Amino acid sequence: MEKKGVDPKLNNPFESRICRGFFLTYYTLLDECNLYERYGLKEIPHMFGISVDPEFCQRGLAIEIYKRAKALCLSRGFKVVTVAFISPYSRAAAAHHDFIQLVKAPLLEAKDEFGGILHPEAPKDEFMDFGVFILDTKAI
Repeated sequence: MEKKGVDPKLNNPFESRICRGFFLTYYTLLDECNLYERYGLKEIPHMFGISVDPEFCQRGLAIEIYKRAKALCLSRGFKVVTVAFISPYSRAAAAHHDFIQLVKAPLLEAKDEFGGILHPEAPKDEFMDFGVFILDTKAI
């Protein structure tokens, strides 16, 4: 979770170059979207990095993960939750829950903290999705 006015980058527990670069890109996109003002928020929960073991894929588990995570966030009083992913499988699961894409960032443009390309091996058409699930449409 994040609070307005508190730098969330200070609490990043991930230390690998890829994770740091992912979060740098994520928070850059978050800043660009101006969600606090756009939706009148004071707090924003974040969803990213869902995965399903290959042995259990294509059984609707990612869809169920999003469903339960959204219900949990709504039960805690949140109106909006941010969502970010790279995987086309996560993208397909999010589409079942009315994902609203706010930014689509090509992976080849994602940089690490030193300005190097984060995923130089990424295909040119792969991207990071960043957007929201609206949990309480009456409150927005």
